[in-house]
Parts: sequence; structure tokens; C-alpha cells
Amino acid sequence: TLKIIDELQYHHGALIKKFKTEEFKTGITEKMFWERGVKILKKLEDQKHGPFKLEVHAMNTISANGIKSILLNWARLGWVPSVICIDYADILAPTFGGAGVDSRHQVNATWQALRGISQEFHACVVTATQTNAASYDKELITRANFSEDKRKNAHVTAMLAINQDMKNEKPDGLQRINIVQLREDYFSSEEQLLVAGNFALANPMMKAIRYEKPTKYGTE
Repeated sequence: TLKIIDELQYHHGALIKKFKTEEFKTGITEKMFWERGVKILKKLEDQKHGPFKLEVHAMNTISANGIKSILLNWARLGWVPSVICIDYADILAPTFGGAGVDSRHQVNATWQALRGISQEFHACVVTATQTNAASYDKELITRANFSEDKRKNAHVTAMLAINQDMKNEKPDGLQRINIVQLREDYFSSEEQLLVAGNFALANPMMKAIRYEKPTKYGTE
């Protein structure tokens, strides 16, 4: 495992060094890197039939049904996405109800609606969700660590968890990813990928290799 971590740390450091070298050679700073990326995305978004569109809404002001209305309008204009990313499901407005309505039922309805969007538009819908407080000190997140309503697990095709040891992995930019739910294939939540990334460069997965859990006898 130490060899694996050393390899990931080396790869991580090499990419950062490469970026800094390019910055020195070309004069491109990290701020300029981001500004250039924004310009590219804006150009793509302005294309009538381009590959990318972006919608921005304040927290809790649009529901899954509102997102569906936007998608239907785009479809009428001849543009149907194949991948829909929502940041993120837990802060969408409820699809129904108001004061006195159990929040668990509202959360379930949101996830049902998102599943319906994926089926109706034949698209991959990607979003995120929070885990419960019990997961904070766990080495490995499982499907028992749902927040609000466990029926989330029933509506997804697949769900991945991001695990991180705050002391030994976070300082090095390492995370472990495991499957917590998979609809159409065998899976084991114990199987993990060790991932090295750098969020400053908008690259959360520079390299990933199979994680081998250390034991007093070596690795499993």
C-alpha cells in the first residue's frame, strides 16, 4: 500500500510540476487558466446545437420538475443532452407540498423525478448527495449511510461513495471510491479505487489504481 501511495503522490507531484513549468514558460497563471476555461465553456454554450449548456439557479429555487421543463424546452429547439449534471439533488426545491409535509417524502419524490428524467430523455443523470453523521468517522461508506430517506438507493442505477482519511489521505489529495449501489451487476462495497486528484486544476481523478487494504501481515 505504501508503494501505491508513493506512486500516486509521485504522479500527483509530477503533474503539478508540469503545470508550474508551463506557467513559467508561457506566462499562463492559474487565474488565466480558469478564465480561459470559462471563455471556452461560454463559446460552447452560445452554440445553438453545441455540446454544452449551463443553467444557474439559487439554492432551493428550482425543483426536478423545473429542470424537466427546461429540458423539454431545449428538446423543442432541437437540443437533447445525453448527460445531465445537477449540483446537487439535496438542495433542489421540493416537487410538491409545503409546511407540514414530511421532508423524507419530498426527498423521495425528487429522486423519483430525477430517475424519470433519465428514462424520458434516455440520458445519464449525475448528481450528488450527503451522507449521514454516522459516516463521518467511518473508514468506508455503505448504503446504510443514507441521509433523509433510504429510498434514494432504490431509484439510482449506480451510486458511488468518496471516502477519505482526514489524517493520512487528505493532505496528499487522495480519496478512495467504492460502489454502494448498483442495479444491474454484481458489486462489493469492500472493493475500492485509490484516486489521486487536484481540485485546483479541476482534475479530481489524475490517476486511479485498485486499493489494497493494509494489514499487519501486508496487504489484502
